[in-house]
Amino acid sequence: MLTVNIGRPNRSSDGDLTPMFSLLGVQTQARSWRSDVDTDFIMALLTPLGLARLFPGCASGVANSLVDAGSVVGDRAAATLLNEASARPDSLAAALDGWLLARLTAVRVTGSIDLFEAASRELTYASRVSVAAETLGVTRRHLSRLVKEHLGIGPKELLDLHRLDRSLSAVQAGCEGGAGFSDQAHQIREWRRRLRTTPGQYARGGRSPLAETFGGADSSVTYYL
Repeated sequence: MLTVNIGRPNRSSDGDLTPMFSLLGVQTQARSWRSDVDTDFIMALLTPLGLARLFPGCASGVANSLVDAGSVVGDRAAATLLNEASARPDSLAAALDGWLLARLTAVRVTGSIDLFEAASRELTYASRVSVAAETLGVTRRHLSRLVKEHLGIGPKELLDLHRLDRSLSAVQAGCEGGAGFSDQAHQIREWRRRLRTTPGQYARGGRSPLAETFGGADSSVTYYL
């Protein structure tokens, strides 16, 4: 995920100020922050492939982290986006879109990106890592090295996060069932471990403002890539 904010900066759950231009790698636990009334910000959700394509070679430094994007892309590149965003606050989304598209064209990707793209696709719905490796025609060890190279986490962790994401989407849509989990107990354990709540508690708490905005069938969310 990328976040850009102008005005007052966001604060993380521990109260620390977050960078004006932040990059979050793959997050395996819930992360929260709060915004001031004078804060304007935008988020771009990156797919695993998008993270690998746009920010190659930085996986180990951003997994389970929130870092100043300038430390990854360079202060000049970060300042270019922030200056444009500050000059045109009404076009924050357009500024970030343009910056990302320009970076996508300029960044050179590694030779393993095509195999990683296929691996990312297989791990989205695979039942087990071994099944994905067999489909791709690689060893499980090779698949593990590939995913860690581009995301900083292993393929089992990625598979579990995809399953959790499907479960979360199902609960937000008012559906019942494990959404890919072997049983309800397994689903509840994963929710508690990663989201610090249960499906039932989440459903009773009502949809968050973000879920109301982006969770409907008619919402327009841009994912890179």
